[in-house]
Amino acid sequence: MERQANVLELDQDKCQGYGICALAAPELLSLDDYGMAVLDGPAAEAAPERLQRRAVLSCPAEAIRFVDMAGADAPGGDGAG
Repeated sequence: MERQANVLELDQDKCQGYGICALAAPELLSLDDYGMAVLDGPAAEAAPERLQRRAVLSCPAEAIRFVDMAGADAPGGDGAG
């Protein structure tokens, strides 16, 4: 059984605008006019896991995280009752 890929999620409310993520993974993230992180969705989804992990680990505000698509519909998850 092939493992489904993780997807990155950026929580704009947690982002503090440090910019470290854009330096660590410029292929996946950039900064907007206010210095806040912006995730390039298609590039982030297609990126190798090591690059995704670099983005996640670089954020001191923990605003970037993995969303496990395999468990998204699990009980207790988002939208599941």
